[in-house]
Amino acid sequence: MIKIFIILSFYSFSFSFDTNDIMSFENKYYKEIKWANNFIFDNKSIIDSIFINNNIDIELGLSIMFPELVRYNFLKDQIEISLNKLLYVNGGIEYSDLSIGLLQMKPSFIKRLSNSPRLSNHDLLFEFNENLNDEDIRAIIIQRLQNLSYQLLYLSCFINIIDKHIENYNFSKTQKIKYISTAYNSGAWYNINNNDKYSQKKTYPNGPDEKKIIQYSFSDISLYYYNKLKEN
Repeated sequence: MIKIFIILSFYSFSFSFDTNDIMSFENKYYKEIKWANNFIFDNKSIIDSIFINNNIDIELGLSIMFPELVRYNFLKDQIEISLNKLLYVNGGIEYSDLSIGLLQMKPSFIKRLSNSPRLSNHDLLFEFNENLNDEDIRAIIIQRLQNLSYQLLYLSCFINIIDKHIENYNFSKTQKIKYISTAYNSGAWYNINNNDKYSQKKTYPNGPDEKKIIQYSFSDISLYYYNKLKEN
C-alpha cells in the first residue's frame, strides 16, 4: 500500500482547460462537437448496451470516445481504410498501421489487446476459425474496425484491461478518465509516469507535429465532455 500511495502521489491531476480554452474549443469545433453529440444521441442504445454488458461505466466510456468522434473525418478514414486493406491485409502492420473507424483504432492496437491479459468474456474477439490464414484474419480485423459495435467491444476490452491495472491506485473518477483516455491516445498503458507525461502533451487534434494551430491535451477533451455530462 505504501508503494501504491507513493506512485499515486506523483500522478498529477490537472484539468488545464480554463474558461478561455473551453470557449476557444467550442467556437472552433462547433460543427464537429455538434456532430459528435448527435452521433452519441443517435446511437445511444447500442453504445449503452455494449458498455453495460461489458461492465463499463457509461460516462467513462463516452468520455474516452468523444475526442475521437470530434476529430473524425470520413474522407480521411476512407483513404486510410483503403491503404490498410491493400497494405496491412497483404503484409501486416509493418506495411500499414493506420487508425481507422469512428474510434480511430489501429491494427496494432487490436494486436496489443489480443496479447494482453483480459477478462474471459472478451476472448471471442480474438478467436478465429483455424482454417483461416494470417491474411484472412487481417481482412476480418479491418472489416470489424469499420463496424461501430466491434469498435465498442474492442474499446470495452481495452478499458477493462486498463481499469484492472489501475484498480489499486484508488483513482477518483476524473483521474481514471484522465489515465485511461491518455493510455488510449498515447499507448502509455501501464507506466504511470509516462502516462502522466503524455497526458500533459497538447497534441490534439492534429498530432505532435502541428504547430500552426492551438492544440489541446486528449485527456482534457475527455474531461471536458465528462464535465458536460455532469452538467446535464
